[in-house]
Amino acid sequence: MFLLEMVSSVNSRLEITLKWDDFHITPSTQVRLNIRTEFTDNFDMLNFLNPVTQQALSAALNAALPNIVTKVVNTKLNPLLHKAKLNLTEIMGDGWTVLCNVKDQYLQIALKNKR
Repeated sequence: MFLLEMVSSVNSRLEITLKWDDFHITPSTQVRLNIRTEFTDNFDMLNFLNPVTQQALSAALNAALPNIVTKVVNTKLNPLLHKAKLNLTEIMGDGWTVLCNVKDQYLQIALKNKR
């Protein structure tokens, strides 16, 4: 038997901005949730607590989601980028410089001869 029958979200926003700094990404996350909950018929009397339940759930998710995004970027994405930078440096040798730029939301990687 479940206490909550439905949890839904309408017009919610999860906005993630990624800051690029030499093969290291730092995320900035903004969360705006519009949570709606409904209790099962057995617990219909708890529906008067809906505003409190919805606020508590929204607050918990607003606090947790930015931390989850940061953890994923730091443990999954940044190590891959660091490895890619090392591989590019090893393949191209010391005579080349890896230049990176973000333009129109696309990552551009260029190789430049040091001479």
